[in-house]
Amino acid sequence: MRRTAITMLAGILVLTLWASGVRSAEIPMGTAFTYQGRLIDDGSPANGTYDFRFVLCGSDFCFGPPIVKEDVEVTAGLFTVVVDFGGDPEHFNGEARWLEVHVRPGDSTGDFTVLDPMQELTPTPYALNADTLDGLQADSFTQIRAQGMVAAGNTVTLTIPHYRSWTLELSSGWPHWGGVCFVHGFENDRNVAVTSIQYNGNGTSAVSGAACHESTSTPLVTFGWGSFIYSVQCPGEASGDHNITLTAAGAGVELVYRLIY
Repeated sequence: MRRTAITMLAGILVLTLWASGVRSAEIPMGTAFTYQGRLIDDGSPANGTYDFRFVLCGSDFCFGPPIVKEDVEVTAGLFTVVVDFGGDPEHFNGEARWLEVHVRPGDSTGDFTVLDPMQELTPTPYALNADTLDGLQADSFTQIRAQGMVAAGNTVTLTIPHYRSWTLELSSGWPHWGGVCFVHGFENDRNVAVTSIQYNGNGTSAVSGAACHESTSTPLVTFGWGSFIYSVQCPGEASGDHNITLTAAGAGVELVYRLIY
């Protein structure tokens, strides 16, 4: 039986799982990707079950071991499989990669037929490397760590790890109920400090910045005007990562925040 061609229909797609109410950082994406193709058998679209074997190859070598998918359903030549070569950073290190595909009838235990040509992998799988950024943990790079809204009269607590510069973006209904405030600071194990503040309220705001020692409760930033005062405060903590608390004015509107470090 002659299998003459296999062609990509929808590229190489990285699988991403989402769950309502769960941040993606809490559910690792994994290293699997979806391969969709079209199998031609003796000049016609194949139908039935087939066994596939996938080998990841570079320009002059191939990685092992191969991935075998047995009894894959093929309908009108179309099939879909999930392929996972694991998390070895050398698999997708920025160099060109190809997928060598082998096939045989699903009811056969004989040799596989190697399909030609190999399928060049599109850049999408290289997104898997973003978890480590070429060997460096992504957690050490600047990211949005928390964002949300503090309802009027309520408080939210955010955590800043040791030895991090951080930026807090705050918005509370510019200009009449506070404005937009950008707070830049750092944490040096024993203190949380504010290094600069950018504010575009209505000119009657009360804005202040300070540093707080680990054992003291200190206001870091206040902004707004009249009864519409919003605050960022460092609660007294003896040790560990430092927390900051955001408080929305009881008479105002909600405080929208985004913490970046």
